[in-house]
Amino acid sequence: TQATCNPQETTPTGKGVRVKREMPKLTIRPVVMEDAEILYRWATDPETRLQSFNSDTFTWESHLKWLEAGLKDENHLMFIGLDGYGVPVALSRFLIEGDRATIAYVTDPARRGRGYASAIIHYGTAELFRVRPDVNLVNAYIKPSNPASIAACKNAGYHRVDTREYRGEEVVCLT
Repeated sequence: TQATCNPQETTPTGKGVRVKREMPKLTIRPVVMEDAEILYRWATDPETRLQSFNSDTFTWESHLKWLEAGLKDENHLMFIGLDGYGVPVALSRFLIEGDRATIAYVTDPARRGRGYASAIIHYGTAELFRVRPDVNLVNAYIKPSNPASIAACKNAGYHRVDTREYRGEEVVCLT
């Protein structure tokens, strides 16, 4: 299943939140095992590791095990964002607990600064709400040292809630 979202539509929460600036149009599809190599490249990028809550490095083998387990878990949804040429440019993934989810995302390091972070957050969230209507709220937890991610979430229609502890670190929470 692939979904193409219009960035000018309201978000699927029904609250009428609109994106703050135009963003690239993406086609969203579920992650498959064949995406393992590109996801590994994105995840092992030094800047990605720096901004991750777990900045430890990992092996190709452990990545494959993680991806395989995630694809089997109905409460771990992952979506690839494809640009207008069908090229993968970003990933959004959601860990679901009850009626809430936590988003994590990464963009292709070679394509940073082009609006793909906001786009994958926006479109990924829309797709999550479409396929999992039982989810009512999505939280993003971002390190205060990562203002670009905070801005990307805000541009995608998320709003800052507060600062709190998450995984042993003080973070900015947006929803």
